[in-house]
Amino acid sequence: MQLHQIVKINESGMVANAVNFGMMADADKNLLLCQGFVFNYNSNDPKSSTLGVLDAIQRSYHSINQPNIHLFVQDYGKGKSHFALVAANYFKQLLDSPEIEGILNQIKIAAGNNQGIVEDLTAYKRRNPKHLVICISGDEGIDLRQIFLKSIRQTLENEGITDSLAQQLCQKPLEYLYNLTDEKINQANLFLDTTGNQFGDFYSIIDLLEKDNYRVIPTVKEISKQLNKGFAIDFETDLRIEEILEELITTLCSGQDAKYSGILILFDELNAYLQSWSKDPFNSGGFTLQGTTNICENYKSKIALVCFTQIEPLKSVPNQSAEDYKKLASRLEVAGSTYEPSSSLELVIKGLLPKEDNTNLWNQFYQKWNNTLLTDSRKSHGTRIKTYRERGWSLEEFNEKLTIGCFPLHPLNSYLLCNLDFTQGRTAIQYIKEDVKQFINSQPVEDNGKLNCIPAISLVDAFENNFSQLEFSRHYSEYQKAYDIIAASTTDAEIAVLKGLFLFYVSQSKLHKPESEKHEVILSELTGLSEKETKETLDKLTYERKVIYPNTGDNTYRFYSGRNLLEIDQELEEEVSKQANKISINLAVKHCQQEISTFLSKATIEGIDFIEKNQLLNDEWFF
Repeated sequence: MQLHQIVKINESGMVANAVNFGMMADADKNLLLCQGFVFNYNSNDPKSSTLGVLDAIQRSYHSINQPNIHLFVQDYGKGKSHFALVAANYFKQLLDSPEIEGILNQIKIAAGNNQGIVEDLTAYKRRNPKHLVICISGDEGIDLRQIFLKSIRQTLENEGITDSLAQQLCQKPLEYLYNLTDEKINQANLFLDTTGNQFGDFYSIIDLLEKDNYRVIPTVKEISKQLNKGFAIDFETDLRIEEILEELITTLCSGQDAKYSGILILFDELNAYLQSWSKDPFNSGGFTLQGTTNICENYKSKIALVCFTQIEPLKSVPNQSAEDYKKLASRLEVAGSTYEPSSSLELVIKGLLPKEDNTNLWNQFYQKWNNTLLTDSRKSHGTRIKTYRERGWSLEEFNEKLTIGCFPLHPLNSYLLCNLDFTQGRTAIQYIKEDVKQFINSQPVEDNGKLNCIPAISLVDAFENNFSQLEFSRHYSEYQKAYDIIAASTTDAEIAVLKGLFLFYVSQSKLHKPESEKHEVILSELTGLSEKETKETLDKLTYERKVIYPNTGDNTYRFYSGRNLLEIDQELEEEVSKQANKISINLAVKHCQQEISTFLSKATIEGIDFIEKNQLLNDEWFF
């Protein structure tokens, strides 16, 4: 059986950095992001997974009994904004679009044996082809109302809708100013100049209106009053976001001929906005967010709000406006619809290595090797790694996510790949798509009766360039020196043990080895060699090759930090060779001449005379 028959590479999966809603405007980039988001799924606790959250959002439109205000909590750099972009596309695009095809493909991979959720999400798109999706971000500016209006107007224009209240809000005063004559424009500028207007001249006001700055509308109203002999034009300056959303729901999302199945509002960077609002509620949009939650309450099953934040709002209550802040935050942080989905590189790696779970070949593989995989998990989870125990992972969860989930990587390989500082993000993904892919496509499931896993030492070659970093440079230079000395006549086992020793030290405290435990035990797990072969190779590298040395204090082997024994031996041999070249018969003659009187007084001179006289060791002078 070949590895590629039971495991494959998720070629389109990626870890994308600095994703934002603006990337949706680039069709090629948007498609790649939709095809590349790696979902995770936990059927026992769906809402702890990104796939479960997507499912919860679509259920907002099933009935009025389903929650429709959702809070997605996840730390920086964990894929929160990438998920937001994918969610926008899922609800916005048609079922037969390449974006939806890519998203559903990743959902199918993440679901594994739980294909029911794939069928549900596919069926939902078939029944509800399009939603009106409004994307806003709390770091785009201070005034949420202005940001909201701009996003709604852009969304409607993209959808070919031109007659909504949102578009009329700034459009009516703009059209009024556009139609003024030069004479009227001069009068308007004179009025603005004499009143000390804060927004600048006539053309500055036009520029602000074109950017959806509704705050200048009262000034335009004053201009119209000045130019129309005291009669001001009403530009609906008091129009609220609630009225705009209500109009969109009733005209576009209701009735048998409704163009959209509902409205979805995605609010990224919520925490940035809330902090601004707490300092200056008026200039941050006033009651815009509260009004939005009111509409969500009044029109359940027709509208949903999803906010994305790095920290739960009620855990970061500011000193300013604390009570008002808590009231607003409590509208967003609703029990039952606040999610903290698991996000880790381990789960991404698992998603990049999908298994052929439902095939006869996989069943044969699992039946034969399940105990071996579980034994590896027990060693790694119980002895070597404390990180996952601290996270609350049970042995079963560790085995499912890291050992089986990341197979054919050995669990120590998966662990170090995801936790060493030099293997983060795209670099780890590249390792999977290149090195691991080549291994899968060329290797059998078993090798000489052993399960054919990729040992952790494969990371040494895969990330060789990264080890020049200052953090690892000392260990790497010691390893490289030992390797170079024996490279001309080394064996595969010797190379493997040197790499295992190097990896053991660069992992620092990330791998646990009890002091009483022999070093060959953990080195065997890192290299894939047997303990016996590892010990024999260590002895050879120590006593014959002389490039490492044992430390009996903690039962470890170490690289020499300076000159090793082999180098010292070579230097001594060179020095002896130099001295030997200086020896000649003249030295012996000179010695005999100096000692001639002693020699003549004795009948015979024993061969050990020189040894005894100079108090030398007899054994060292025996030939």
